[in-house]
Amino acid sequence: KESGRTLDLGAGQGRNSLLLAEHGFEVTAVDVSRIGIERINQEASRRGLSIKTKIADIRTARLSKSYDIVLMLFVLHHLRYTEARLLLDKVKRRTAESGLHIIAVFTQAGDFYQSNPRSSHFYPEPGELKRIYGDWEILRWSERTTIAYQRAKNGRPMRNKTSFLIARKSP
Repeated sequence: KESGRTLDLGAGQGRNSLLLAEHGFEVTAVDVSRIGIERINQEASRRGLSIKTKIADIRTARLSKSYDIVLMLFVLHHLRYTEARLLLDKVKRRTAESGLHIIAVFTQAGDFYQSNPRSSHFYPEPGELKRIYGDWEILRWSERTTIAYQRAKNGRPMRNKTSFLIARKSP
């Protein structure tokens, strides 16, 4: 896509929101962190960019528009499994025809989940994210081991199998 209305859920400090706004996308960045949203606003102002920001919990944020692109990068594992599935269903409904979802999420095959295998958070099984989007056109999907910023108790970087997905809503 070369333009469109974009929703960045769990935007953090806005790295992706800022990049998309620089390329002419109409961006709404949502994050629970007031500090993160303030940094997005400051940097957007410094660069002369227009980004709509919202301090909100992505689980309960009102989505009143239809979006051409929805980003959910390394945020879903912060939600309980049922909350993440409800959010995915909600944003699927709020995505325009031929709209894209771009997702990165840690799976059960990694240190985060293995350190607490009884976690109720959204760590899909390997391949599960692709199955969730079985009713969409999968443009790109892979699972590969990534290294997190966090470190294990022994000091080594934590490794996680991460599921990456780009899917297009079928008309």
